[in-house]
Amino acid sequence: MRTFLALTLPETCKESLAQVQKTLQLGEASGVVRWVAPSQFHLTLYFLGDSSEKQVSQWQKDFAEWQATGKLQDCLQWGFQFEQIGVFPNWRKPSVLWVGLQSVVQAEMHTLYDFQRELAHLAQQYGYASTPAFSPHITIGRVSRFASPAQQASLAQQIPKPHLPSTPTFQFSSLTLFASELRPSGAVYRKLASVVLNSA
Repeated sequence: MRTFLALTLPETCKESLAQVQKTLQLGEASGVVRWVAPSQFHLTLYFLGDSSEKQVSQWQKDFAEWQATGKLQDCLQWGFQFEQIGVFPNWRKPSVLWVGLQSVVQAEMHTLYDFQRELAHLAQQYGYASTPAFSPHITIGRVSRFASPAQQASLAQQIPKPHLPSTPTFQFSSLTLFASELRPSGAVYRKLASVVLNSA
C-alpha cells in the first residue's frame, strides 16, 4: 500500500484553509482545479511510497512507543501561521496549489526541519528511497491535467501573490502514518497510526 508520514491540523486551522479555498473559487479559472476536502488537509513530512506489511507493522510499533513514552510531546510547541499561496511546479504551468507556513518563533521552523530529517533518516533505515528536499506546505488544490495553457495562465493570474492576511496561530495536532488510495475522484487517506504532539 502507498503510505506517507504527515502532520495533522486542528479543526480551526482547517476552517481557515477552507476560507482561502472559497476565495480562490470565486475566480473564473477555478473550474479546472480539484479542491482538497478540508478533512484531508495535512502537511506531508515524508512520502514513503509502497510499504510492505512488515514495514507498516514496524511504523505502528514505533508510533505506539512514542505515544506511550511521550517522546514527541510538545516537540513543536511554539506554533505556526499560514504565510502565502504558492504553486508547483511554477506560475506558468501550475499543477498544485498550496499554502506555505511561517513560525511564530524563527527557531521553530528549524525544529520542524530537524524533525523531518530525523523521520527521513529512520525511513531510509527501513529501506525507503530518499525523497526530494523537504518544502513544508499544505496542498489545497490540484489542477486538472486536461487544463489548457490558457486556463493555467488564467488561474495563475487570479491567485494572490502577496502574503495572506494574518491567520490564527496553530499547533500541529499529531504525527500520523497514512495509507493513500488513489480513486478517480482523488486520493483518499486512511490513518494507520498516530501519536499526539501537543498536550494543549
